[in-house]
Amino acid sequence: MSYTRRVRSLIFLDAGQQEQTVETLLGLFNSHTTPPLVFPNLHTIQWFDERQDMLPCLLRCLSPTVTVLSLNLGYKSWFRWSSTGIQGMATIMDSLARKTPSMDQFWCNVPPAFDAATEMFSELICGWTRLTNVGMPIPVNSRTLLHLASLSLRKLYITIPSAWGPAETAHSVSAWFPESLENLCISGPTFSSCARFMARLHAAPLSVNVRSEAPCRAHEVRELTKMLSTQLSHQRLQELCIQMAEPDNKGVPHLLELKDIEPLSRFTQLKVLNLNELYPGNLRDGDIHHLASAWPHLVRLFFGTRWESPVRPCVSVAGLQSVLTQCPMLETLCLPVNFHFSPDMIISAEQPYSGVVHTSLRHLNVGCGSCNEPKSTAALLSAMLPSMYLSYWKEYSEDEGETPLTDEESSRIAAWVEVQRLLGYDLDLDDI
Repeated sequence: MSYTRRVRSLIFLDAGQQEQTVETLLGLFNSHTTPPLVFPNLHTIQWFDERQDMLPCLLRCLSPTVTVLSLNLGYKSWFRWSSTGIQGMATIMDSLARKTPSMDQFWCNVPPAFDAATEMFSELICGWTRLTNVGMPIPVNSRTLLHLASLSLRKLYITIPSAWGPAETAHSVSAWFPESLENLCISGPTFSSCARFMARLHAAPLSVNVRSEAPCRAHEVRELTKMLSTQLSHQRLQELCIQMAEPDNKGVPHLLELKDIEPLSRFTQLKVLNLNELYPGNLRDGDIHHLASAWPHLVRLFFGTRWESPVRPCVSVAGLQSVLTQCPMLETLCLPVNFHFSPDMIISAEQPYSGVVHTSLRHLNVGCGSCNEPKSTAALLSAMLPSMYLSYWKEYSEDEGETPLTDEESSRIAAWVEVQRLLGYDLDLDDI
């Protein structure tokens, strides 16, 4: 097996892609004739097999030369892990830092069965001193968090287990991360749990992503944005993404007001802001003007066009023009906008357009916005945004058993199809 000494990178596929049975793989990796280290000069391991029976194979791959280890055991795994399997993983983790002293990047996601055993990862992290990229379940103790803050990390991805609660923060210390940290990602059951974890750290990353696995109400969004504003550098953050699951009941509690996201206006250096999975239903032109004035460097803004809105958008053409005026570098804008024209707004030879012209914008998504005059809307967009491609919310498929479109929804989509036709787009058959 001399070729195994030349292997530098290993990708161990998930069970669905394996051509060999568990018995065959165990016989190959875990035989008494197999060397203790199958690949003695391995540098990178990407492990996608979620079965606990495969742990002996993983153990035979952990060479001292490994610097990148990615364990994808499945956040929502189809395979059940027994207490014996979890203990087997804990045994591997217990000695992993000693076996791989040069670790530079460590990524690990685990199924919910591991929620009560995440301390194994905390203790493991403290054994490495050269880490630059880390993705793991939440550090359960202050010692681990302080150790992470002492490293020259570039990327930190944290997953908060559903069992984690506020008790862990009662006597926790705060950790100050150095400016080497460029990317911070936090994923948790709710925005409230993410905010509680954020209370433990201070950082100045360039990019932040926060995701809730459940739909969150407006007051939870407000709690999170206040915490982000308190714990992160206002002058350094350039990209911010806040995501949540789609609400089953798209009701009023999910609709945002200005106070819910106003704390984000302190991040004046933002270039990318993604709030596309939130609902800006209660925000009006004045609110949008207030927010946009704080973000003059924006290149991409996504706000509230990911899903169908439970209410009509309140932003009009005036609000859109305000964003365009205050964000001159904007290239992509996703914002629910209503194009409702009164007679004095209609563009004609006698009344040519004389408003803002934005040549940088390449893509405008109006979400669930509507228009009452397709011809006037097309004329305005052509004059105001000469380099722009227009899209809108139209996710619907009868094949998926969804509720049929109402007459109002069908009329709205038909109006935007007509606007696209007037703008000279080549339409798909599905759009007609």
